[in-house]
Amino acid sequence: MYYDYLQFLRDNSIDIHELNTRSDSSSSTFSENTVLRIPSIDSDDKLQKSFINMPNGTLDPSSDITPGRRARSPLPPLRLHSESEIDLNGLRLDEDEFLKNEIQSDSLNAARAHWIQLYKQNQQHTVIQEVFIHMIRNYPQMRPVWQFSRALNIKDDNWKEELQKDSTFKHHCSSLQAAFTMIMDNLDEDNGVSRLLHQLGQHHFYYDAYEPHLELFQESLLEALKTVLFDTNEAPDENLLRAWTRFFIMVKKSINAGIAHQRRNYLVQCVTALEMKYVKKVWGQVKEYGLDKAGAVCTRIALQTYEELLDKYKIDMTLNLKEEDADFKKFSIEIIRALEITINYYSVEHGFVQLPSILSEFVNTCLVMNVCPTLVRKAFMEGLVGMLAQVLGEPIIEESSVHTWSKVYRVLEQAILTNIVEF
Repeated sequence: MYYDYLQFLRDNSIDIHELNTRSDSSSSTFSENTVLRIPSIDSDDKLQKSFINMPNGTLDPSSDITPGRRARSPLPPLRLHSESEIDLNGLRLDEDEFLKNEIQSDSLNAARAHWIQLYKQNQQHTVIQEVFIHMIRNYPQMRPVWQFSRALNIKDDNWKEELQKDSTFKHHCSSLQAAFTMIMDNLDEDNGVSRLLHQLGQHHFYYDAYEPHLELFQESLLEALKTVLFDTNEAPDENLLRAWTRFFIMVKKSINAGIAHQRRNYLVQCVTALEMKYVKKVWGQVKEYGLDKAGAVCTRIALQTYEELLDKYKIDMTLNLKEEDADFKKFSIEIIRALEITINYYSVEHGFVQLPSILSEFVNTCLVMNVCPTLVRKAFMEGLVGMLAQVLGEPIIEESSVHTWSKVYRVLEQAILTNIVEF
């Protein structure tokens, strides 16, 4: 069943290599977005509350950040419904406390028993569907991630009904339902389940699944249990919701470890020495062209592409950043120099493994903002390729070259994301 699930993911997820084309097709499943807070030239020490999108990151934490100080959380504030008196905020207990004391077996058994009961009542599939519906409704930036939600128009009153008729959506939910059942069936085999989830995390890295996604999934799962089962005999009380929280913390811990493991492997192995020789040769031409000028070209194309993609996918997450703004110039300089740092810190022996620590101060100036990260990534790859075409005087960059540069760009994303996850 597990391998059926993985095969489904291969058939229905977006492969990273789709990013290497310059078409307007719905590519990229990148889901982290970061934004840069830039000091205002019109203020003294006070930072201007203007945030500019960085090509990485995804969620929506508070803006209580100053330079050199880490964000309170890389996760979005919970936006929970109030259909019942159960307060889910109170259920999001300190996860370190759960993990420090280990997951209580009684809690896992309670979650498993509840899952079995949902099977008997034919509610498992409905709950899983509601998990995705909650994410699509509350986090529109997630819509381009999945094939079944890319064309949805949330403003249409019937969007939910149309989604539930979609065969791809139903298949995806069935696969996830099967994965949950597989985990529940093997809860007593601690090492086996841990290895399985670790491998699942490694696999999902290549479909741009990141640790913050699991936070969204956890919130959505609790909401789905509460919403779907409201006023039924299976409705979870506070203790049962705590049990589900403990269960998913266990799942999340192993999947996150797999994602982090594969991220480190990627930073070490993704680019060959021959590819980097080519990258550095081209970058020398970019420096001759002028880094600031190249950054402006890259950013202009990226922002134009981003607005076009927002319109295509009917997502209202525009960026109020104009080319004539002073912040535009500051941002374009920051991003082009971040790319230069990425290129300079490659080594044959260790790849880019040291890059996250090198960029830690850079990331300390970054916040997370409510933009669509999947489209941000596609847009900035378009900007990078467009800038290289202008620098090199070539109307079209060869596919193999685009592939190489997409890996360099993704390395930068992963270095930034490593710091965000460790906040």
